[in-house]
Amino acid sequence: MKGAILYGVDLREADLYKADLTDAILTGANLRDTILESAKLNNVKLQYAKLYKTILADTEFVNVDARKANFCGQNLSDKTFFETNLSGADLAYSNLVYAQLNNADLSGALLKGANLAGVDLSHQDLNDIDFRGANLFASNLEGADLTGADLRGANLINANLKNANLEK
Repeated sequence: MKGAILYGVDLREADLYKADLTDAILTGANLRDTILESAKLNNVKLQYAKLYKTILADTEFVNVDARKANFCGQNLSDKTFFETNLSGADLAYSNLVYAQLNNADLSGALLKGANLAGVDLSHQDLNDIDFRGANLFASNLEGADLTGADLRGANLINANLKNANLEK
């Protein structure tokens, strides 16, 4: 499936175990309940894709464009999102414990109720992000721009907020 053009395709419940989706275009695809375990997702276009309830074990996101993708409630713990565009993505109630989000674009992402314990968000642009009820326990927010971020009900116990911008 390398380089496949699959705009809006319905891949619900498909078995894509170890699939090589490098350079594939899956914009608007429905990947609900799809098995993407150990899949190669390098340079994939996932804008507006539905990825909730997708099995993503041993999958890394490298240079992926996932703008406005729906990961709501997804288990993304320990996942690597290197140079991944998650702007406007719905990550509400997702488990992102120890996810590698360095160099990921989270602008405008919805992180309401997400579990971000232990995540390194240092020096990230997180302004106007909805973190309501999110678990940021022991997260590294050093130097992060949290201008206008909604942190109501967020757990910031043991979070590193050194030099973070918390202005409204």
